[in-house]
Amino acid sequence: MAETRENQLEQLLETLLEGDPGRSAEALESLRNGMAVDDVSRAMVEKAVNTAALLLAMGQSEQACVILEALLQVGGEDASLLNNLAFAHLVGGRVGRAVELWERAASAAPQCATIAGNLARAKSRMQRT
Repeated sequence: MAETRENQLEQLLETLLEGDPGRSAEALESLRNGMAVDDVSRAMVEKAVNTAALLLAMGQSEQACVILEALLQVGGEDASLLNNLAFAHLVGGRVGRAVELWERAASAAPQCATIAGNLARAKSRMQRT
């Protein structure tokens, strides 16, 4: 079962990098159906996070958000993942969503200075707009 889910995640990552929104939505839906945290190895999660970072660097914040949102749905309130997703939303111009995610990340990891700093900068940015 885990191998099947990893294959689906692998296909999703490849589809997202190709940039076809229709195929991306289809791949993401198949991944979401019945996927559990235990179905995905740590290596695949790292690969997905790295793919999201690559997409951000390529200016494709929407695609990065798709990957990170999918991981969040199956992995729960992971502070690092919330931090990365918030940054992807910030890059995409969705400051309010970024603040919301950083607030959740700060709740999950109240001692993390990086998350606290990101949240403070995003709130400051919201106030200027």
